[in-house]
Amino acid sequence: MKKIKNNLIYTSLGLLLVPNVSFAALSGIKSLLGEIKNLLTNDIRIIVVSLAFIYFFWGVGQFILHSDDQKAREEGKQKMIWGVVALFVITAIGGILIAIGQGFDIPVNTNY
Repeated sequence: MKKIKNNLIYTSLGLLLVPNVSFAALSGIKSLLGEIKNLLTNDIRIIVVSLAFIYFFWGVGQFILHSDDQKAREEGKQKMIWGVVALFVITAIGGILIAIGQGFDIPVNTNY
C-alpha cells in the first residue's frame, strides 16, 4: 500500500511539473527564432573558422611529413595558402559587416 501511495505522489508531482518544464524551454515562436538566429550567427561562425584552421594545419602537416616528396609538399603548400585565404576572407567579411552595422546604427554582435 505504501508503494502505491508513493507512486501516486510521484506521478502527481510529475504531471504537475511537465507543463512547467515544457514551457520553460521556449516561450513561443519569438524565442525559437531567437535561438535559431543565435545558432546560425555564433555557432556556424565558430565551425567555419575551425574548419579553416584545421585545413591550414592539415597542409602544414602534409608539408612537414612528406618533405621528401615534391608533389605532396606542393599540395601541402597549396592547402596552407587556401587555409590562410579562407581565414582572411572570414575575418574580412566579419569586419565589413561590423562596419556597415555601425555606419547605419544597427546593433551588431561582435563576440567571436
